[in-house]
Amino acid sequence: MPLGQIAPVDLESSINSINHENTQRRIVVSANLQGLDLGSTVEEKQAAVREDLELPQGYHIEWAGQFESQQSATKLITLQRIYPIQAYFWCSTAILNHGTTPCRSC
Repeated sequence: MPLGQIAPVDLESSINSINHENTQRRIVVSANLQGLDLGSTVEEKQAAVREDLELPQGYHIEWAGQFESQQSATKLITLQRIYPIQAYFWCSTAILNHGTTPCRSC
């Protein structure tokens, strides 16, 4: 499937090079999303690629850059919210149960 069917494509002159990562060839396709929501735009493009593109064996797609950083930050923020809430409930339960625990020697 031509890339132009998924998104508008502008060709620019640049230095030709073949990049390798972990002994595999790598090509980078970048996009500028001025005025668009990064998360929803990437999700939309991922869905289009899943539906319309069948990769040959040995090929894979990675969504990286600012999107990858945003996903990582979202996970970190989620964890930073969960742990204090868990600590609050644990401390509250410990305090409340301390006064109501029956004496074992009675």
